[in-house]
Amino acid sequence: MKGMSAKTALLAFVLIIAVAIFAGYAIIWISNELGYKAVSTGESYGEKIGSNVEITGVLGVDSDMDKLLDSFVVLLHNAGSSYMNYSDVVISIYTNDWYGFFTYAENATYMPGSNYEVNIVYDKEVDGLFSPGDIIEVCIVLDQHQHLPANRWVRLAVLYKGYRVSIVNFRTSFSTGKYTSLYPASF
Repeated sequence: MKGMSAKTALLAFVLIIAVAIFAGYAIIWISNELGYKAVSTGESYGEKIGSNVEITGVLGVDSDMDKLLDSFVVLLHNAGSSYMNYSDVVISIYTNDWYGFFTYAENATYMPGSNYEVNIVYDKEVDGLFSPGDIIEVCIVLDQHQHLPANRWVRLAVLYKGYRVSIVNFRTSFSTGKYTSLYPASF
């Protein structure tokens, strides 16, 4: 009887662990799915980026539905009280089996309370590599001279016509290298 009782307890323990792991993955999956929403090109909305910058809208400019947009416009608003400098921003877009780099070099000083349009054009060689419904993550790397303090939470929203909006959270982290990376994280 004692042997049977120990086996039953062990089986129950293993079952509890398995259920807990399954529940954890389910929660992560659901939270990731809720992070994406479908909207159409031309819609405008506000997303906070830390306490300084706000994306007021992202507008696509390509009508071809079977490939990623040729370019898009990010509308930024400096909601802080200090100047911010952006230079040589690198935007990386990842899918399940491919990634590409989107770059623009714009030495701009964003004045407090001002709005700015950021035009981003991607390499045409990536045409046809994306399909509607793909989950697209966006990472951005800022020059180390930019003025976002370390450990500031950052959120970037990007809109593609016919595709989901990807809203990715980042945390700023200063390093000794050339770039300050914004690492994916969660609130």
